[in-house]
Amino acid sequence: MSKPFSEVLAKKYEPEAIKAVQRYYLAQHGRRLTDKPFGIYGADLGDEKAKILIEVEVKTDWKCGEFPFLDLRITNRKRKLLREIWTPYKQLEFWVLSDSLTRAAIVDGFVYRNSKVESIFVKTVGFESYDTFRIIPKNEIRMFVNLRKPDGGQRVLVALNPQTKIPADARLHEYDDYEW
Repeated sequence: MSKPFSEVLAKKYEPEAIKAVQRYYLAQHGRRLTDKPFGIYGADLGDEKAKILIEVEVKTDWKCGEFPFLDLRITNRKRKLLREIWTPYKQLEFWVLSDSLTRAAIVDGFVYRNSKVESIFVKTVGFESYDTFRIIPKNEIRMFVNLRKPDGGQRVLVALNPQTKIPADARLHEYDDYEW
């Protein structure tokens, strides 16, 4: 039996985690990500130009700093997302963020697909059972990124509304449609 989907946890972590990935991606690639390109049950984000889908997760026991674990466990339920990469999108990435949303471990979908599956006892509030996970060794995680430093450490002003034009010399107090 798989751990049931928790709408409470999703509402608590998902919106801010997705914003953190969107800000970083925009600063790195100069493109906005499409939110839920396959609907609510598909991947969280997509970049049609790069043909990449991104699934965002938060690992709440990764508090801050470098990734402290020997492996990363991603629920086997996410295997359904592998079907979406045969669409115009050709690549799937899992971005697993720290609890503070400042670090991310990025795993390629093919590594996820080919990783070992294990049944692990899960105990959360109101639920105890075994669930299946894909086990990705730390050395197979493609990349670790610091989401606070998308441009090498400079602060980046990002418009929340794509129509907002922000001049290069913009100051924080000049706009109310922005986010640092």
